[in-house]
Amino acid sequence: MAKKILPTLTTKSQWQWCVRENATYLDCPTSEYANSTNIMIAAFNPSADPSDYLSLPVQHGYYKVMTYNYASQIFQPANAVVFSENETLSNGYTVNNPWLHIDYAIDGHQLGLIQLIYDNTTSLEVKGQSDDVIFFQNQFDDLRLNGYDPVRGHNFTFKNKNYANYFNFYVDLRYWPAFCDPNQQNSGAYIFRIENGTSESIRYSQFQGLIYWKSSFVN
Repeated sequence: MAKKILPTLTTKSQWQWCVRENATYLDCPTSEYANSTNIMIAAFNPSADPSDYLSLPVQHGYYKVMTYNYASQIFQPANAVVFSENETLSNGYTVNNPWLHIDYAIDGHQLGLIQLIYDNTTSLEVKGQSDDVIFFQNQFDDLRLNGYDPVRGHNFTFKNKNYANYFNFYVDLRYWPAFCDPNQQNSGAYIFRIENGTSESIRYSQFQGLIYWKSSFVN
């Protein structure tokens, strides 16, 4: 169905590719246009399963978002938010990194069409929050960050509403030092050996803080 609509679209320039692995909008064609430019996007879902929402790197949050409805064959206003944070690039330069999240289901192996219409009267950006206790929920699950343990890391509680199962777990960045001895078999890619005398993993880095974003359809 997408093949039928794409040839009928009139654009001022050729289509450009932007892959999902891009770190920021600077690696995407959206960076080549002025802030006030309207953009047409064709997003492909490579999975066999439908996608619930779409994420795109953008320059800012001043857009009105329209998505194409194949049933009615018209563009309709879409629910969308922008989550933005600073990201340090490999050259040490820090940039603002906004990501646009759109409540738009795309069937498996199909294209979705999105119009980004510049609108400086309102912003889609949702401010990040930082709390000691963080709680997320949907119709299926609950996830709560309970706090930080200096020994085990951040403590989470996960609850499945359908089965009333609770899981308590910790998240931390840790590592094991590798065994190195020229007279013996060193730790390698196929057989990992820890350093002699190491009984516990070692903290690699400590979280300086957590920031989260919440909206009606994505967190």
